[in-house]
Amino acid sequence: EQFLDDMRAYAQPLPTQRRRERLIDLVREASDAARAYFEATGYDPAAIELRFSVPESLSVEVARHQVLSVFTNLLRNAFEAFRPIRDEVGPFWISVSATLDIDRVHILIEDNGVGFGEDDLRQIREFIPGHKTMKHDGTGFGLPTARRYIEGHGGSLDIDSQIQAGTKVRIVLPIESTGEPPE
Repeated sequence: EQFLDDMRAYAQPLPTQRRRERLIDLVREASDAARAYFEATGYDPAAIELRFSVPESLSVEVARHQVLSVFTNLLRNAFEAFRPIRDEVGPFWISVSATLDIDRVHILIEDNGVGFGEDDLRQIREFIPGHKTMKHDGTGFGLPTARRYIEGHGGSLDIDSQIQAGTKVRIVLPIESTGEPPE
């Protein structure tokens, strides 16, 4: 059922209507949803510190549901990175930061979880829907959908990871809507 839902979300047309949203509000809402999901799967998220470095005044013009879905998925993945090492001594952390240049916002979501190796990273960077490399309950649509949604906003999404060092996801979004319909 989840696989079909994720497949539908991936295939949905990208909305062209955007509205101005405060980035920190989207990040907080997504982190609450990701934390609740992780807790509902039987794990205690209290041992994982969430760090936000997002200016309160920073806003972006986005299709709210899609960008919220991207952030929630990426933060869920970050929480999942601690499952294999949950019995080890931390500190464990997930960080979300944002910086602004002239017309773009750069968002970095990183964790110090288990990470993954070069072979998995190479496959992940292909962003093939339904393709999974990590052993968890996902469907393999999360990162491809996230990338599609971000690119539909005129942005980019890149991922980097190292075993035992964690994962970094970089998102770049325009501050203003491009006014062009997504492809």
